[in-house]
Amino acid sequence: MCGINGIIDFENKLEKERLSSIIDKMNNSLKHRGPDDEGKYIDNNFALGMRRLSIIDLEKGKQPIFNEDSTLFIFMNGEIYNYKTLREKLISKGHKIVTNSDTEVVIHLFEDKDIDCFKEIIGMFAIAIYDIKKNRLVLARDRAGEKPLYYFMDENFFIFSSELRGLISTGLIKNNIDFESLSQYLQLTYLTAPKSIIQGVKRVLPGQIIEIKGKNNIKETIYWDIEPSKFNPINDYDECKKGLREVFYKAVEETMVSDVPIGTFLSGGIDSCIITGLVSNISKKQINSFSIGFKEKEFDESKRAILSAKKHKVYHFGKLFRNALKNGLLKTLNKDRIVEQNIFNSEHKEKILNEHFSFKKDRTSEL
Repeated sequence: MCGINGIIDFENKLEKERLSSIIDKMNNSLKHRGPDDEGKYIDNNFALGMRRLSIIDLEKGKQPIFNEDSTLFIFMNGEIYNYKTLREKLISKGHKIVTNSDTEVVIHLFEDKDIDCFKEIIGMFAIAIYDIKKNRLVLARDRAGEKPLYYFMDENFFIFSSELRGLISTGLIKNNIDFESLSQYLQLTYLTAPKSIIQGVKRVLPGQIIEIKGKNNIKETIYWDIEPSKFNPINDYDECKKGLREVFYKAVEETMVSDVPIGTFLSGGIDSCIITGLVSNISKKQINSFSIGFKEKEFDESKRAILSAKKHKVYHFGKLFRNALKNGLLKTLNKDRIVEQNIFNSEHKEKILNEHFSFKKDRTSEL
């Protein structure tokens, strides 16, 4: 998990030092998303930045990453699953790729195909690309909207961030609740895109690209949407099982591209048990799985998670809530103002966890 940030000053009112200070505040607000590294790029009327959690090419994957002539650069939160195939194609066309990072592949693909490049990318991502020659910012979000991306725009600024707190940290946005969004959330338990819980703040839609060349020159494009299946329905049960297994196996295998250890969240339900089994089967290394449990039996599924971990011979870590619901964990959390996700810092999380959790490690791989 990483985090990206940026600000465009339409009126050139802010000095470079102020822009640098703003992007530093935004980056610091997302430190919990990227503890390993940070990067930023400052120019006369814009600043972009990010916090990085290193997953692929730990040493050389520092961002921003530029194309060959440094006219394009990229900040990315996410992972591109088919980057190795794309990398080979780009090298065969003459591109000079100097890292093993999936992020660098994207900027060279953009150099070749502009915004059409996102149609070829398979992965989860929120991307910011800046075209220095055209003075154009391009934001793009993955097809399912797995990676978050928020933005705010008025007469003076365009500001974006992976989290609401990144926007609010600038001091340029009022932290006012949008009561229409709040009403919708209380009715539906979610917000319809592009709404957010903060007034004036929107979300980049899943499968959407936003191009910004000035406050009066903004273009929105949907590069992907769900379409009715063009395939004929399969009526044979055995054929359905075979097809589902093949698709599931391929989807899991594609997501296992990593230069760090891989683990699974194992709740004990059908989906997580299947995924853990496939990951364990595909991986040549020991797999870790993680779950939580509750002392209250009506909420607890940890025993099924342990059974699955034993079956698939993974190293399982369990965390047990100790009367958390009765002792006011939810009340404690609700004291913090809700801004959709990651609502408090890591120190506060740790304090609450220590108050309400007991920790247990299940060495199921040794049983």
